[in-house]
Amino acid sequence: NTNTNTNTNTNTNTNSETIEMDVGQCTVRPGGIRHCGKPLTKGTRYIIGGFCMSQKRVETVRQLLTGKDNNNNNKKNKEGLECAVRLNPEYDGAYPDVAYCYETEEGDTEKSMRVLMDCLRFANPRSSTSSYYLGTHYFRQGKWQLAREHIRTCLEVDPTDGDALHTLAQIHAQLGEHDEEHAVYQTIVATPGVSKRILSNAYGNLGTFCEGTNNNPRMEMEYYQKSLQYDPSNLAAWQSLGSVYASQKDWKKAIDCYKAAVERSTTRTDREFLLKLLYRAATMQLRSETTTTTADNNNITTTTTTTTTTLSSTTTTATAPNNNNTREEMMKRLGQLMGESNMNQLLSLPSRG
Repeated sequence: NTNTNTNTNTNTNTNSETIEMDVGQCTVRPGGIRHCGKPLTKGTRYIIGGFCMSQKRVETVRQLLTGKDNNNNNKKNKEGLECAVRLNPEYDGAYPDVAYCYETEEGDTEKSMRVLMDCLRFANPRSSTSSYYLGTHYFRQGKWQLAREHIRTCLEVDPTDGDALHTLAQIHAQLGEHDEEHAVYQTIVATPGVSKRILSNAYGNLGTFCEGTNNNPRMEMEYYQKSLQYDPSNLAAWQSLGSVYASQKDWKKAIDCYKAAVERSTTRTDREFLLKLLYRAATMQLRSETTTTTADNNNITTTTTTTTTTLSSTTTTATAPNNNNTREEMMKRLGQLMGESNMNQLLSLPSRG
């Protein structure tokens, strides 16, 4: 058996005893280690444990940052974070949390921004977290140049930060720098580790760049489909994909996309707009189904008459066949194409004169 003598003066008869240690002290205790993968059969072996701590993150600060009250005692948590900054103002880890407390709990955006600027001034001028949050503050204020400066600092530290990349693309869009915006979206989709939410938005925006070019609708569709692959709840992608199918006169697929968009709409304005898009696609599909062709002297002619169907405030011209189909039959078919629930919602829209 391995000889496991120790040179500690503590009582080793119990394994549950806690050994109190002061700064600079260490414990030495027997360990069941192996040598070159082989079991030890003689001799004495010890494990020496040690802790390495950042010079800018003393143990007291660490305890303040990790010892938050889990009972949603926001005041106590904020006081602990403020204390951490005062104890070690050169450590940048506490500043973003303090700034977040000021913004969300006190509603004081200016105070939050001052804390983030203090972090860059006194603790770490390249703090990626503080730079990102400061950049988003400036973005919301419409200060695009300042926002870009801080977001770029964040990306210099972490080029794979998906949220920062997405914000940078939005800044380029606001500045009218569309080539740069497009390049950032291409970077996002090629960057590993980016969240599905950011990837979905990036692919959706790449699809928007293709919109209206008419030279490669297939690529536009692929971008929107990729967007929905990463986030099936992306309302804008469903609507845009439906519009691409509509431009190609693929009304059935357009209807499916618009119906999916209606299901995911959360505001009344969006729902009304999408219902009208759905109605237009459904009437075009109805037109394609009901247009009759007749042969006369080996010539094929298309006979149609134009009727106007009014659904509440929505008036859309649809082409109906010159046959015995009644308006009731047309409305029934529209309901089948749109979905009865969607049809009823459209009929209930208030008239806007």
